[in-house]
Amino acid sequence: MSTTSQRMYWALSLPIIAVLIWSINIVVTRYVADFISPVSISFYRWFFAFILLTPFVVRPLCRQWALIRAHLGQLAVLSAFGLVLYQGLAYTAAHYTTATNMGLINAFIPIFTIFVSLLILKDIPNRFAMIGSILSFAGLVYIIGQGNLAGLVQSGGHLGDVLMVVAVFFYAFYGVFLKKWQLQIPLMLSLYVQIFFALLYHLPFIAYFGLDSINSQNAASVMYASIFPSLVAPLLWMLAITHLGPNRTSIFMNLMPVFTAVFAYYLAEKGFYICSGLAEGIDAAAHQGGLKYQRTIAVMGTGLDLTYPSQHQALRTQILENNGCIITEFLPHTPPLQHNFPRRNRIVSALSLGVVVAEAALKSGSLGTAKSAAEQGKTIFAIPGHIYSEHHQGCHQLIREGAILVDHPEQIIEDLALPTQWHSQSQSQENTPSASIDIPSDLLELYNQLDWVGQNMDQLNFKLNTDIATLTSQLMELEILGLAQQQAGNYLRCRSSQ
Repeated sequence: MSTTSQRMYWALSLPIIAVLIWSINIVVTRYVADFISPVSISFYRWFFAFILLTPFVVRPLCRQWALIRAHLGQLAVLSAFGLVLYQGLAYTAAHYTTATNMGLINAFIPIFTIFVSLLILKDIPNRFAMIGSILSFAGLVYIIGQGNLAGLVQSGGHLGDVLMVVAVFFYAFYGVFLKKWQLQIPLMLSLYVQIFFALLYHLPFIAYFGLDSINSQNAASVMYASIFPSLVAPLLWMLAITHLGPNRTSIFMNLMPVFTAVFAYYLAEKGFYICSGLAEGIDAAAHQGGLKYQRTIAVMGTGLDLTYPSQHQALRTQILENNGCIITEFLPHTPPLQHNFPRRNRIVSALSLGVVVAEAALKSGSLGTAKSAAEQGKTIFAIPGHIYSEHHQGCHQLIREGAILVDHPEQIIEDLALPTQWHSQSQSQENTPSASIDIPSDLLELYNQLDWVGQNMDQLNFKLNTDIATLTSQLMELEILGLAQQQAGNYLRCRSSQ
């Protein structure tokens, strides 16, 4: 591989990692909205980031002060657009809309960036960039709203959505200004000075609104926001803009929710039911992918009379209206207690033929689901991510421990070895196996006892009341004929190639 190609792949990885960090931050922002005011978390975020950076940049700052002083005005503008207006409006929007809607509106960034580039840089986009951006956003709208734009608008607060649109508009300006000015200042110093201006901009708001205290309910969210989306992600994003340009970089905002929904959509099309927990993010995307073919099951960690999170009431209604199923083991009026959700996950895995872990940190609840699945003898699949992404470390750990690595839904179907295309065949072909498959008469009784899920030797022996030696011999004959197979100690029917 040439040096140029290596640099290009390295540059493309930068915005992907940044988007992963910011995607998690959207959920964190929505979660912490009830525990701290927008002004407070925004100020704390940049204050702690400033403290963390100071020991590393004080000496370089002094050495290059003359260069920095010449660009203080531009750095102040960048700080206003990217660190204050965008982030402050996003924190405020979190009080009035859902994390799903916030993530969706973030997909406006490529479209806004293209038009702001046209306005400021006179950078005329080609027709492929225009069509790609519009199709990408339209696809997200369809996946999240299932084609029902009116229902999507009604599912969240209008004020919050408007604020997010304005915030995204400001962030598009931030990316374009970075490209326009091409400041020859080290990225760490540039970010440090921008954070300093951000703190100054916050002072009038703190004087007017006051400053909330940090407590056990918001401390973890504040520290996450201070380190990853405040320091790591902006540095990666500025590097990406420098190497790829604002238009290319902004396209990566659309990746994460699309990948998850596409996997669920494909598996539902092939006849699988998508079983998940009705939670934010990956769970919601999985249910929405399964809704297209009316094949999704939601297992809740609350009583049946409650919906958690509450913004998924519309999704719950869609599941029920499309022949889906809502399941819970908890009595009515049971609130969303934290310890109930790991208990719920064992039911998710028990209902499933296999468990797909799309994203998981090392302490993620998804690993608990995978553990339950392993104890239940289920097949575990994991989708790998970037090696430095903390949100995929759990997936990588599962792969090291023996989970099956997948990067396409078809691989899941192959590994489960099920006749997953029976739903797509015409009803006229749904005859009894013996009518279309030539099975030896001495094997027919055993074949008719087999199903698509699998039974162990003891279960089959109990049903047929035959000796183990005969049963083992007959099962081997069925395997040779391609009519049965053994998987995880269970014997199950195979779709005949005839």
